[in-house]
Amino acid sequence: MWPRVCLLGLVLGLAAIASAQADPKPEPQSQPEYPVCNIPLAVGEVPNSPFLAELADDSWTNAPDGRKIPVDSPDPQPGVVARDSKGRVMVELPSKIAYTKSESDSDSETKAESRGWSETICDPVAGTVTRMSYSDVFHRGEDPSTGESVLFPAGVAGNALVRPQVNFHTTVVFKYWHNVVKGRENLGPEILEGTPAYRFRSHPAQNGTSGHDTVNSDEIFVELAETQWGDEPGREYERKITHIRRGEPSATLFDIPVGVTVQDQRGQNQKRTTARQAD
Repeated sequence: MWPRVCLLGLVLGLAAIASAQADPKPEPQSQPEYPVCNIPLAVGEVPNSPFLAELADDSWTNAPDGRKIPVDSPDPQPGVVARDSKGRVMVELPSKIAYTKSESDSDSETKAESRGWSETICDPVAGTVTRMSYSDVFHRGEDPSTGESVLFPAGVAGNALVRPQVNFHTTVVFKYWHNVVKGRENLGPEILEGTPAYRFRSHPAQNGTSGHDTVNSDEIFVELAETQWGDEPGREYERKITHIRRGEPSATLFDIPVGVTVQDQRGQNQKRTTARQAD
């Protein structure tokens, strides 16, 4: 009886091996790579992972007892970061446009500032990066209630430059951050802005402006924060993505505002490439 049982087990074992060889398990698929938009924090141009968030700056001084003493920002208005389901990334940062204003009742001129924006749109579908700068425009008119000469909003004006996207980095860079590198320490996982992330600490000299903390989210392929040493002892600056809301942002965020003049340089670059090939 024992020989028969052993023979049956041997036959079944050989059959299982043959079946496994005939129908091998598929190898795990590597994750697709997508371009990274550095504006100024790295945001992967990943489709089907939309979000809308704010981009904020913070600053503090490290006290001897370990406390962080906040430093007021001269312009606390946050920027806007968005990524849609197509993988398009948009960052809008507030800025101030300086201009010279002529006085209507004299020949003198004074310097003034107007509210403005700098904006970048990385489009992996079109293969373009659009950088623009624009500000509010006003026209002078008469206030019907007072009869005084006042300024009325008249839209925006500015320029936009469209260039081909050159992918110096892809989302694989988030994986590379985990590699052991001299002078960089992986502090492990944490939750930042409700998002799973990893904090990496570099150890450069604490003088001049140099980065020392970087917080990356491998889940949504976004650099959530970057901290730098300031130009004063104990001063630190941080730029971070906050108030992250997962979901499709408004499509109008990716439109070029009316009044902005567009200069498309894709054709010019193509002509230069063709000329070099001919040479």
